[in-house]
Amino acid sequence: MLVIYIPDPKRASPAPIAISDESVFHKILLDENLTPVKCYDKNGLNKQCPEKLLEEKKQDVFIVGGVVAEDYSARLELPYINERIIRLHPNFIPGNLDSLLEAVMNSTKPELAKPYAQDTFLAVIPGQHVSKKAFAIAYAGTLTQTELDVKMEAVLDPQLNSRVKLLEKWNLIERYEDWLDVPWQHVIAPGKNMRRLLEIMIERPVARMPKEILVNKYRSSHDFLDDLESWVAKARLPLEKKREVRRLVVFIDENLFKVNGGYRAVVVAKNTTRRIIARWYFNQRLELQGFDGFPPEAVRDTDLEVSVGNVPREVQARIPAQLASFIIRQAVLSPIKIEDYIGLKIHRWVEIAEI
Repeated sequence: MLVIYIPDPKRASPAPIAISDESVFHKILLDENLTPVKCYDKNGLNKQCPEKLLEEKKQDVFIVGGVVAEDYSARLELPYINERIIRLHPNFIPGNLDSLLEAVMNSTKPELAKPYAQDTFLAVIPGQHVSKKAFAIAYAGTLTQTELDVKMEAVLDPQLNSRVKLLEKWNLIERYEDWLDVPWQHVIAPGKNMRRLLEIMIERPVARMPKEILVNKYRSSHDFLDDLESWVAKARLPLEKKREVRRLVVFIDENLFKVNGGYRAVVVAKNTTRRIIARWYFNQRLELQGFDGFPPEAVRDTDLEVSVGNVPREVQARIPAQLASFIIRQAVLSPIKIEDYIGLKIHRWVEIAEI
């Protein structure tokens, strides 16, 4: 088996790595074209790399990661595994690539049937509501039908940078580089923009925090969590995605990442995995200047149209510029086209979002 791991960009462009269960080439460092750069055997010794990573036969080859990995998997016609989900596998050990290979080999087990961490919650509330000087406070932990057990507190600034305080040792958080990468079962937050931002970042449905909680200004986080616990006991929180989107058009304002830009659009199609089937390029008057794949008149039966930034077009949903900046930050570091990254990320969002 061969596993190609391509993480999504955080603060730098990701470096793909391949892990194999073969003794000759166990670990292979790759460039963005998936060409081998350095190769090591199971003992960590340097080996001469093969010219190509993938032969004509592609059996038992999997691509693991996020948005970037899904794009590679579609272009190479290889099966894709979501990194957020595979990290939940009991065989996975953070920082251990061998355990990632083992988790993929056993990824058909029933415990991975659900796309979230079972019996977990994340609640985000403006800092002022719990008497704290912060943009927002996030509380996470486990829950039953009647009880919340808070295990993490995070203080957030407007860019979602956070200072995390673990209230007790928690294996789930240790499995992820960032608490925003955890596929929480229940996510609760106030305000349309905050909910939309969390939907984009966490890729999970976000429930509205009830007004009766938001009208209060709590003296402490304990008082807030007591009220939240009472509400959760009787609330019906969203678990699954809202809709299936087979074909999506995403219009993008180039001024988000380019001076004096026009507009771009991508068409995202999904069967089992998402793929870009067309790109359109427009001037500042939204007049078509060129295209890759299919022209606009050839694309029919689209389920939704979404705009990112300030696009002068009627669409079903919009991501304003201030929220789009969180996507652009990663897209510009990505080894794939900026518009492709944005389109794939938005498709993930529309399937779980409250639109």
